[in-house]
Amino acid sequence: MSKFALVGNGPLSNRGCEAIVLGSISILEREFGPSDFLLASFAEDSRTGLPENIEQLSLPYRMDRWSPAWWQYRFDRLLGRPENKSRFLHQLEPALAGVKAAFSIGGDGYAIEYGHQIVDRLVIMDNYIRSKDIPVIIWGASIGPFDKEPEFELQMMRHFADIDLIVVREPVSLDYLNGFGIKDNVCLVPDPAFALEPQPCTLSDDIERILTDQCMGINLSPLLARFATNGSLENWTGLAVKIIRRLLAEIKMPILLIPHATFDKLLPQMDDEHFMRGVYGALTESEKKQVSILPRGLTSQNLKWIIGRTSLFVGARTHATIAALSSFVPCLSIAYSRKAWGINELVFGHRKWVYSSEHLDPDLLIQAVNNLLHSSKEIRSYLHHAVPVHLASVQTAVKKVRLLVS
Repeated sequence: MSKFALVGNGPLSNRGCEAIVLGSISILEREFGPSDFLLASFAEDSRTGLPENIEQLSLPYRMDRWSPAWWQYRFDRLLGRPENKSRFLHQLEPALAGVKAAFSIGGDGYAIEYGHQIVDRLVIMDNYIRSKDIPVIIWGASIGPFDKEPEFELQMMRHFADIDLIVVREPVSLDYLNGFGIKDNVCLVPDPAFALEPQPCTLSDDIERILTDQCMGINLSPLLARFATNGSLENWTGLAVKIIRRLLAEIKMPILLIPHATFDKLLPQMDDEHFMRGVYGALTESEKKQVSILPRGLTSQNLKWIIGRTSLFVGARTHATIAALSSFVPCLSIAYSRKAWGINELVFGHRKWVYSSEHLDPDLLIQAVNNLLHSSKEIRSYLHHAVPVHLASVQTAVKKVRLLVS
C-alpha cells in the first residue's frame, strides 16, 4: 500500500481545506488504489470522522505566550538573531517514514497577499522534504504574483524550478510560471475539490422544504469586510443585509444561507456562520420566513450535496463556489482574491460570472444575479459538458506523479 503526505494546508473547519484533502485522496486512490495518508497541517484543529487511512498531524507554527518557543523567540530578537521559522520540522521528520511523495496542498499559500510567513514556511517544508529524497508536488495551487518584490520573485522562481512537479489550478498561474521559463515541471488541472464526492445528510424540515422548491444558495464571508468596507465588519454586515433584502424582493426566490468556514474559537472573527447569523438576525420577521441558514458542523461533502440542490448559487468562499460549479449549479463568485477569476477562466474561459468584492454595490450585484438567473439553463448545460472534461484532465497530473514515485 502506498503512503502519501498531504502537507501545508489550513484548518479543516474551513471546509475548503477539507475539500482539498478529500478530493486529493479520491484522485490519488483512483490511480494508486487504497493508500495511507499523512495529513500534516498548519492548524490547531483536527476532525473526527475522517477515513481511517488518514493520520492527522498538527505542525506547531504559532507560539503560545510563555511557551519555550515564545521565550526562544524573545531571546533571539533581543540578540538580533533571525526568527527560527523551521521549528515545526522536528515533528514532521518521523511522520515522513515510508512516504512515497509529498503534496503541498496549501492552495493559495504560494503568494504574499496573506503575508510572508505563509509562503516562507511552505518553502522551508518543500526544501526539507526534498532533502529526504521524497518528491514534492505543489498540488492544486495558485502561484504568486511576487512582482512587487523583484528580488524575492527571483528567489521564488529558483525554488519553483527545483520542485519535482507543480500542478496549478488557474491559467494565470501557469502563464506566470511559464513567463520565467518554468514549463517542464508544470501542468494545469482543476482544483482537487472538483473531485470531492457529495454526501447526503439529515436536515431540518424547514431547510428540506426550501431545498425541495427552487431556492438560491448564498455564502457571505466576514473576510469580505476587508475589501468591501475598508475592514469595517459592522458596515459589511449592514451592506449584506441590504443585499439579502434586495435579492428577496427582486429575484423572488427563497434563500438558503450556507456557511463554508466555521472556525469556532480558533478564528471567530472569520466564522461564516457567526457572520450570517448576524445578517439573518437583522431581517424582519416576514423576511426571515423566506430565509434559512445551515447549522455549523456539516462536512465539505455534506455542503457540496446541499449546494448541488440549489437552483443558483452566489458565494464568496472559493471552495463553496467550486462545490456549485462541480455540481453544475449556475454560480456567481464574489471575488476577494485572484483565485475566483482564475478558476472561472479555467471552467468557462471568461470572467463573466465573477463579481469583485471591492465594488460591492447592491444594485450592480442584483443585476449580475439576474443575468445569472436568465442564463441558468445554458450555464447548467455547459457545466454538464465542461466539468467532466476538466476532471478527466486531472489524470495528466496523476500520471506525472506515478513517474516520480516509480
